[in-house]
Amino acid sequence: MIKKLLVLASSIFTLLASPGISNAQVRYDIFNIPDTVCTDHEIEPYDIVEGAQSYNWSFCPPNLSEFPTGGNQGPFAYFNNPTSFRLVKYNSTLMGFYVNSDGYFYKMRYEDGITGSPSHVKELGKVATTGRGIYPVYSGTKWHVFVIGGGEWNTSNLMRLDFENGLLQDATNVTSFGNFDSLLVGTNQLVVAQDNDKNWYGFTVNRNAELIRFEFGTNLESRPYITNLGTLHDNLKDVTSFELIKELDNWHLYITNKEESAVKRISFGNSFLNPIYVINYATLGTTVARPVGISITRDCDKYYGWVLSEGNSNLVGLVWNNSIADTPVATNLGNFIGIRKAQTLSNTVRENGGLYMLSANAIDQSISLIEYKPCDFATPAFKDQRLPPTFKYSEPGYYNVILTVDEGLPTVTTECQSIYVYPHPAITINTRDTVVCQNDTIRVQVMVFNVDSILWMPDYNIDTTVGHSVNIWPQQQTDYHYTIYFDRDCVVRKPLNVNVSKISADAGPDRTMSDGSSTALGGPNTSIVEGYDYKWTPLIGLTGGEWEPFTTAKPPYSITYYLEVSNDRGCYAIDSVSITVPCDNVTLPNAFTPGSSNSGANTFKLLNSQFSKINSFKVYDRWGKVVFETTDPNAGWDGTTDGKDAPFGVYVWEVDANCANTFERIIRTGNVTLIR
Repeated sequence: MIKKLLVLASSIFTLLASPGISNAQVRYDIFNIPDTVCTDHEIEPYDIVEGAQSYNWSFCPPNLSEFPTGGNQGPFAYFNNPTSFRLVKYNSTLMGFYVNSDGYFYKMRYEDGITGSPSHVKELGKVATTGRGIYPVYSGTKWHVFVIGGGEWNTSNLMRLDFENGLLQDATNVTSFGNFDSLLVGTNQLVVAQDNDKNWYGFTVNRNAELIRFEFGTNLESRPYITNLGTLHDNLKDVTSFELIKELDNWHLYITNKEESAVKRISFGNSFLNPIYVINYATLGTTVARPVGISITRDCDKYYGWVLSEGNSNLVGLVWNNSIADTPVATNLGNFIGIRKAQTLSNTVRENGGLYMLSANAIDQSISLIEYKPCDFATPAFKDQRLPPTFKYSEPGYYNVILTVDEGLPTVTTECQSIYVYPHPAITINTRDTVVCQNDTIRVQVMVFNVDSILWMPDYNIDTTVGHSVNIWPQQQTDYHYTIYFDRDCVVRKPLNVNVSKISADAGPDRTMSDGSSTALGGPNTSIVEGYDYKWTPLIGLTGGEWEPFTTAKPPYSITYYLEVSNDRGCYAIDSVSITVPCDNVTLPNAFTPGSSNSGANTFKLLNSQFSKINSFKVYDRWGKVVFETTDPNAGWDGTTDGKDAPFGVYVWEVDANCANTFERIIRTGNVTLIR
């Protein structure tokens, strides 16, 4: 009789409180943004709530009212009919915890995101002969993982694992609490949360279909006190999943009953110690068939939920338009993700701007992914840190900005603020991403009307940083930006990327060389790039190619050569090399080999190019006999005398000639070796 009166009193309390709860769903005030901006205006949120365990920003969020996408990710080797599956964000790493029906429980990481395969799978232990529930929770100083299971009085157990060094490391302590005088025999599912009074509580359901409450006090690591809250009028038969939601200060525990094919809500009011009120939503219009999992989150001004059914392997979508205490609208979403006899459903997790859940399948022990993808008009589209970078929209329209804190926890809180984005006035620039020749200057003009000011950055090789027109002459690749101030909520920042084409010509060092000698032209600083053009001028005395970066020459007199380098960008460089060739000596080889196949070495002849007149060119043998004589500057001795081959040896030559430019007379003698 006492229990019935308590339930009746709770019913009256809830009915009276419901209108107030619904009216309170206007805003959590966990962040603020302007309500109107123009396209490309960089938006910075402010007044952001502090102290949450996780932050998930979505600047172009998915529409949870639409059908999700996803697919089967294949069998998972470590699954053995998991009965409970929870996801948490540890720093920036997504972690998964689950317990199998055989009592073994595991943790794993999603290092490549939830759409990838889990890695670093580690068995954490065995809770009992059967596993029934797992729940990771952060106490404010460290992480704990609670696990429950067991089918008989001597095998039922509640365990707690403590992670002093974070979830990526091994547990530093494991505590088994046993079955608490058989109250935990045949338990199913588990949830742990901190109430408004700062005390910690937990809930499970035992084999007798009784709701069991754990009371830890303010220290989550203490041994809990156990209270049997009864069967709640037989509403707890064959419970297969829990989802705890805190709306404002009121607690609601959603459960699924597999045997009844029902979804129910257990409401505690503003304290877990309050009398309990139960609402049975039954099959929600026959959409639910033997449910095994439920997951709920808040998005903008609505709550969204999903129920996974074993009976038909379908996913049912739920929408609460006002309060989580209202009756949800149910929609059968079907089996679009390859569910193969549904086993359990994870909680929701937000990642990369989308919302995701995972289903464990009994037939092939596989994982199915349920995903709601974000839109792609925001840059960036999402962030998972408290203070995100600025974001902007490329297309006009109405957008929702969502901040969700404590995703996947009972204290999950979401605020959604709408923002109207209008198109900014047309902006035209007289150049796009620009290639500038080194040392050149370009003039950039921004053509736009009704602006307050235009500022340029950086202040590097630019004639002014204010105004519509600037002259720039960067010496290296530079990313300039011009910021156009239309008004406070329409500040547009645009990039101007300027690449510098560094083109260099190096004809080589100036030099002095003897008349008739050859030399190489071209230096190491010439830009050697495929597709560049090279040209040497003048052609006088060139003995190598005129279109190559390096060539050779035999200048007939003092001359300056020019190397021109150009590319298809219109960039151009030129360099010169001065060759001084004085007419002050006679140039002859010191040896030659008559009959050699080398035409340059088989005749003994003058190499000079500047002689205008050869008065005499004579060759003497060792006895002073003239063996060769000519006044022809192009004639040479072929190594014969009197029609016979001259013998091997050293011969003396004598030259008497006049320079072409100076008319200076040059008389020289020397030796040459004839080699046979």
